[in-house]
Amino acid sequence: MAKKRTRRAAAPFSAEDGNTPALQITPAQSGTTGRYIVLFKEGAGPSGVKSLSKAVGLSFASTADFESGAATADSVSGADGLLFPDLGVAVVDAPPEQLHAAGVAEESDILAIEPERIVYAIEERGLYEIPVSAPMASTSPGLPLDYFRGYRDAVNQLCDKILGTTAELAAEGLAPLVSETEFTWGLQATKVPASRFTGKGIRVAVLDTGVDIGHPDLNGRSITTQSFVSGQPVQDGHGHGTHCIGTSCGPRRPGTLPRYGIAYEAEIFAGKVLSNQGSGGDAGILAGIQWAITNRCACGSCACTLWG
Repeated sequence: MAKKRTRRAAAPFSAEDGNTPALQITPAQSGTTGRYIVLFKEGAGPSGVKSLSKAVGLSFASTADFESGAATADSVSGADGLLFPDLGVAVVDAPPEQLHAAGVAEESDILAIEPERIVYAIEERGLYEIPVSAPMASTSPGLPLDYFRGYRDAVNQLCDKILGTTAELAAEGLAPLVSETEFTWGLQATKVPASRFTGKGIRVAVLDTGVDIGHPDLNGRSITTQSFVSGQPVQDGHGHGTHCIGTSCGPRRPGTLPRYGIAYEAEIFAGKVLSNQGSGGDAGILAGIQWAITNRCACGSCACTLWG
């Protein structure tokens, strides 16, 4: 565990030399963890960390030193920060004034410094909770009517854009598309049922609240899991992560129709970067992204970034 420091409130730091835009460092505040995210200039990576370490006397660990690149800022013992080399980003546990000294140094490799935020899988707790025992494409009852109205309006607008008006659909003989007996509307609108692609041989990373490992619709699937939430296994106690995995990689023939998944033969990489309460820090998300890259995942989803 990185050593803790007592932080004091401070005004934002900035520096400007006439040619270089000011480097702003906002102090930790409500909704942040107290650590800082350091973004290095493109290509700087490890050299940037070395210069930062030399300038302010900080020690760093790197995810490159861990198996499968699976490491979090909370799990690194005796280090002030953790570098994600493929991302050119580091999470640092240091006072802002100390980081400021490195950021304004001549020929600094630092592009930006900002507090590590706490983000959420959904904007309001409880708005989108899904029982893990339910089908992966279902939602729980009790949602506010305004939510459904907004969802309906958004779907109708998207439907009109992709498929045209109802009259046009009828003229083209496509009216049956509104039936969801066999396939969800989304799969039909994007022509997934007619696609020859199955996702076979493709690794898909979903970074969210984890996955319900015992879900019947995932039986027999290739699933690699990793939790980046301290003290919580990858088992999904929230539901949002399982829902996202179902949407992207659900089975061709689920236990209960309609079909809702797309890449039914893809290899699933489920990274738990948000807790069972649906929240987590930027550092855990960055750790999940680095893990997905290290494991050569071709594509992925990180729903939590939508609500940061």
